[in-house]
Amino acid sequence: MPSSNRPYSRADRLGDEVKHILGELFITHVHLHGVGMLTITKVKMTRDLMIAKVYVSFLDKEKTAEDLIKQLKDQKGVIRYNLGNRINSKFVPDLRFYYDDTLAHAEHIETLIHKLKAENTDK
Repeated sequence: MPSSNRPYSRADRLGDEVKHILGELFITHVHLHGVGMLTITKVKMTRDLMIAKVYVSFLDKEKTAEDLIKQLKDQKGVIRYNLGNRINSKFVPDLRFYYDDTLAHAEHIETLIHKLKAENTDK
């Protein structure tokens, strides 16, 4: 089996392409109500390239993550249609949306660190 010059797998390359296209679609074609700024943090493709796991985060304290995921699922057909018109692939992957709470988790850890520092300076 010949070795590939490519730095990463087909699944990774297609995941990057899907992430880029979805980023453009959320700006131009897909309108989510009351979500604020939406960020696609990563896209993981299954090995068979049939499912794209799309991880998103957003900045808005009024809406919940469940609201965001519900809106994305409700518009999945429109999103997938527009993705299919732009993607460089034989098949359009099924989209699965997940909330990425990495930023919230990082903020929580940072808050804990600041509390610890404040307690140590008080002693």
